[in-house]
Amino acid sequence: MEIYAEEACGLMPGAREALARMAAAGVSAGVVTSGSRVRVEREIRGFGFEGAFATIVCGEDAQKKKPDAEALETALSRLAIAARDAAYVGDSPEDIHMARAAGVYAVGIEGGFPNGPALRESAPDVLAKDLTGAMNALLHGNRNPDEPGLLP
Repeated sequence: MEIYAEEACGLMPGAREALARMAAAGVSAGVVTSGSRVRVEREIRGFGFEGAFATIVCGEDAQKKKPDAEALETALSRLAIAARDAAYVGDSPEDIHMARAAGVYAVGIEGGFPNGPALRESAPDVLAKDLTGAMNALLHGNRNPDEPGLLP
């Protein structure tokens, strides 16, 4: 756990732009992660994202881990947002299963993990190759696979 708490996480390409687009559209952003609060908050500060998230739910905040919906339901409660009005963007099948279990619109992004086939099999509502495609789908309702950033 000590080594994990010290491990640094890289920023996904397009993250700054995605957060800016969401803020400009008046969309609240939150974080739901299995990561430790110490590490996650350190990374948020390091990336200059203080104040960018309306809520942050970390591993210590939920007894049940992904794909259980507890952490996402905690975030929705804190944000006072109904599941039907929310979307969850994740890069693992567990993220998609958690979103489904919570009744939230699920957006998958193929990330740095070698889990592409499993992510596709988890059947997200939208599968994007990057955050730009995910934001296009979420903010503009574009679910056309021919749109840059979206996968068929």
